[in-house]
Amino acid sequence: GYFPYIAVIAVYLFVRFQVLGGFAPWKGHDDFRGELSTYQNVINIFPLFILYLKKLLLPVGLNAWYVFHPITSLREGLLPFVGTIVFAVFIFVAWRKNRMAFFSLILVVLPLLPVFYIPAISVPFSERYLYLPSFGFVLLAALFIDTIIAKRKWIFPVLTLTLAVIIFYFLETMQRNTVWKDNYTFWTDTVRNSPAGLIPRYNLGVELLARGRIDDAIVQLRTALRLNPDFSPARNNLGTAYMRKGLMDEAIAELLTAVRIDPKYAVAHNNLGSADGEKGLAGMAIEEFKVAVELKPDFADAYNNLGISYWKSGDLEKAVMYCGKAVSLSPYNTSYRDNLSSVKEVKRFRDENMLKMKNTGP
Repeated sequence: GYFPYIAVIAVYLFVRFQVLGGFAPWKGHDDFRGELSTYQNVINIFPLFILYLKKLLLPVGLNAWYVFHPITSLREGLLPFVGTIVFAVFIFVAWRKNRMAFFSLILVVLPLLPVFYIPAISVPFSERYLYLPSFGFVLLAALFIDTIIAKRKWIFPVLTLTLAVIIFYFLETMQRNTVWKDNYTFWTDTVRNSPAGLIPRYNLGVELLARGRIDDAIVQLRTALRLNPDFSPARNNLGTAYMRKGLMDEAIAELLTAVRIDPKYAVAHNNLGSADGEKGLAGMAIEEFKVAVELKPDFADAYNNLGISYWKSGDLEKAVMYCGKAVSLSPYNTSYRDNLSSVKEVKRFRDENMLKMKNTGP
């Protein structure tokens, strides 16, 4: 009866290995680009688990991004290993003594099991993974309070402590909400807490660029590239920042590096085409825009840029065609529509003059 299910699983695993190259083909993490051995993946579970318990019990110093610093030997993580063993003993004792306490502890551990498979997780530790385990923690706390009340001992101290904890959590939540006000406050706080985090640096740079704070954006994007020189999105956005400052040579250098790292990066090809155009390299600009639309056939901005490039080079037929393609992909973009109207008007004026010259003769 189980054979069809086993067969389906076998086919799925075969296809997965063929397509992805492994069950979990992740070769590194955003802030740690090395590859851990199986032994190292296992021993890093213990410090991660203890860190999850710490954040569950005392949620202070919260942070949206934790830089992964893996241990390489069990000696480095001996205390977390002992702590994990102690927790396992508590689970065993609870199973023998109090099934509800056992159930609560299991609810803390069970939802965390998938995230302990480090090769498949881009960020090995993240506070959001504690959403489900917090239910087990609250259930265990309620069980403890109920037991104290039932025994009619230490009721006042326990209730006072409970109220203090509730107030503390409430204040921490209010403080944390100010961090989540917008992208700028969020990523600024994250960079402050994780200065060696690649993604926080990059995202803060992108947000600063969007706010027009170009020099500050360049600082963050350069820092991100010091953390990982092959991070093509940072190269692309740094090139964009240089373009906005009018530094075309620097922009082209960064964008060329971005497309060398990732030849299929359509946005970088589009930006490189824009930089080439600003530099007066019309032919190279057209080639980059062509690559961009080949890689991303629904890339309206690249079609618009390609149309404008052909317009500047005098090929009005192609200019109309590509500007029209941009409008068809993004019909509510007024800039694209204005460009199409303008190039059509220029083409109409040119065609009328050519017709008059033909009818007038020499």
